[in-house]
Amino acid sequence: MGTSLIIGQNRPIAAPRVQFEAIGLPSGFALAAIPQGPSPALPWHFGSPPRHYLLDFGAGCREVDLEALGTGTDSVLLVVYAVRGVRTLSAAAEARFTVDGSVLTPAADVGRLTAIVFARLYRHGGGWKLRALSEGTSRGLAHLGRLHGVIIDDDGEPVPLPPVPPPSDERSAGAPAWTGTGFLVAPGLMITNAHVVEGARALVAAGFEGRTAVEPVIIDANCDLALVRLQADVAGTPLPFRTGHGPSLGETAITLGYPLAGFLGAGPQVANGSVSGLLGPSEDARILQITTPIQGGSSGGPVLDTRGRVIGVVTASLQGVQNVNFAVRGSLAQALVEAAGRSALLANDDRPEADVAGVARITRGAVWRLEARR
Repeated sequence: MGTSLIIGQNRPIAAPRVQFEAIGLPSGFALAAIPQGPSPALPWHFGSPPRHYLLDFGAGCREVDLEALGTGTDSVLLVVYAVRGVRTLSAAAEARFTVDGSVLTPAADVGRLTAIVFARLYRHGGGWKLRALSEGTSRGLAHLGRLHGVIIDDDGEPVPLPPVPPPSDERSAGAPAWTGTGFLVAPGLMITNAHVVEGARALVAAGFEGRTAVEPVIIDANCDLALVRLQADVAGTPLPFRTGHGPSLGETAITLGYPLAGFLGAGPQVANGSVSGLLGPSEDARILQITTPIQGGSSGGPVLDTRGRVIGVVTASLQGVQNVNFAVRGSLAQALVEAAGRSALLANDDRPEADVAGVARITRGAVWRLEARR
């Protein structure tokens, strides 16, 4: 067996074909390959059609033909994920992976996840390199693909897991199937995540002004954003987007949302942290990394600066790792509002600063809980 690569370590790839294999992977789990680039090859996963760049040697061993990927692909993510009927990767804790002869071992604390990237093949200096990774999500393969800008139609994707058990197994017949957060960006319009509204038969927004049905206007699954319309007039003041300059590394990042709705109370929750990274996974420029704590139900909430301006939209958390959370850049949400023919509110540095309590006080009326029903 080859040498081991620790998480984050990389090395050159000499041959144009790279074998990867799962050792000790139980039934109910599968491998996937997600090409990325300006015009990438199609992703491959269990149940998808054969791909021209992938050879199957059986017994869980496959080979990527790097030359067959074409110039439109500059990297390939290698993924292990749980298929329907298996809840998390805890049942595959003993699995190990070999890529191009190197042994890769994911982090020990990924048991709550349902899909992880364990390696990345990427172009570098005219050749290719291999990097060991351990990045994942508890929301399945399709959500992992969406985080990396790739749409994956996976009928075998596992049901998303809540980050903590519900306080009671008893639920009323009218209880929502899941909840998220949204915030007003123009009169009658609200921003949230695409994954909050996708698959919902009906959506209801609940806030200080009462309750109203909402309907999607634009869904951008590639950026995990959605613009929705409120069917009733509400009095909340839309939140402004920051103009003039983008987020800065280390600046304060404040979130408002409805995490664990029904467990942490009916009102919005506020949390603060900092902008810890200006790029997302695989250097994705659409994503910010924040240390602000988020939980299930926070999705779609605003990330605010100390002047109460939107700098991002909460989208995901890297489970099993402390304080690694992600937000879609606010500029992309602003573009979605303008794509609907509306003008987004903008605010520059003339807007006065406030502490966390002050920001929560002036913005909470614009932040609503979203309830989805199948």
